Amino acid sequence: RIAFRDIPKVTVSGEVRNPGTLELKKGARVSDLVQLAGDLTKDAYLDQAEIVRLDEKRKMQTIYIDLGKALAGEEKDNLLLKDEDQLFIRRIPDEAGKTRVVVSGEVRFPGAYVVREGERLSSLIDRAGGFTPEAYLQAAIFTRVSTQKSQQEAIDKLIEDLELEVAQKAQEATGALDKEDVEANKQVLAARKSLVAQLKKARAKGRIIIRLAEADKLKGTSADIPLEDGDRLLVPKKTNVVNVVGRVYNPTDVVYDPENDSLGHYLSLVGGPTESADRDHIFLIRANGSVVTRDNVQSGFFVFGEKGLLSAKVEPGDSIVVPEKLIQVRLMKDIKDITQIMFQIAVTAGVIIAAF
Repeated sequence: RIAFRDIPKVTVSGEVRNPGTLELKKGARVSDLVQLAGDLTKDAYLDQAEIVRLDEKRKMQTIYIDLGKALAGEEKDNLLLKDEDQLFIRRIPDEAGKTRVVVSGEVRFPGAYVVREGERLSSLIDRAGGFTPEAYLQAAIFTRVSTQKSQQEAIDKLIEDLELEVAQKAQEATGALDKEDVEANKQVLAARKSLVAQLKKARAKGRIIIRLAEADKLKGTSADIPLEDGDRLLVPKKTNVVNVVGRVYNPTDVVYDPENDSLGHYLSLVGGPTESADRDHIFLIRANGSVVTRDNVQSGFFVFGEKGLLSAKVEPGDSIVVPEKLIQVRLMKDIKDITQIMFQIAVTAGVIIAAF
């Protein structure tokens, strides 16, 4: 009985898999006790834990430690345990209001993270260990649930407006007296119906264009945004291709050549635009999600020289999109340009519609 009392014991409770009283081994620290208790549960609060200890006068004192740092081996928090110590690991506060974000791809520690209110992107990158040498920051994809919702609402509203116009155009077709006008209306109506069908397949991704950088360079910039529940950051590997899609003779990926980085060069490699291509509305989707058009060039927002968009500088991961030219009919001037509508959706939704 006396021998039993002489065996030093420690107790661990709270968010561990196997709470209870365990024998205290010589030299054991907080991290050792957590491991012996089967490790933490997913709801363990890492910012702070408590050690209740009896002092020499048998009075209880409470020691607060940073559990995350203790598990990382920092001696200031990973304390040596004493006989009768009680380690209590709290549950993450406000369980219902947790803010979870996911970081994946080329970071050292990908996974789901619980973030504090007001925590910013740079902090998440720090906690994920920074980027690997293979990370291609220009092509990082950041998506947000609230943004996806508003984008989808915009798409749904556009579909609703287009369906109304289709109905109105159908009435005009039945009321037209001129045979040529009837045929023109039929073509417009068919084009509208096709567009509505394509748009109904489109789903917003909720992508936000960001200019990603290492955590220390990101801090204090406009790109260091506060995080929201459901945010996702994907950092892809470096790429060396440019994607050319749409009405070209050979839509495909082309190996990036730093010595020849103009949009016109990559169009020529795939045979150039076909007869059915709408050359006036070719556009470039950057790897970061931003878009360059002929209008961007003409407005001076992008400066690419005398050849305009064809001399636009292309980078790895960019996509050149060549839309289809629509049949021009007599009444086309009276309706919205369908190609422009499709382009708007491609940008808003963060998708390239299959019709391209």
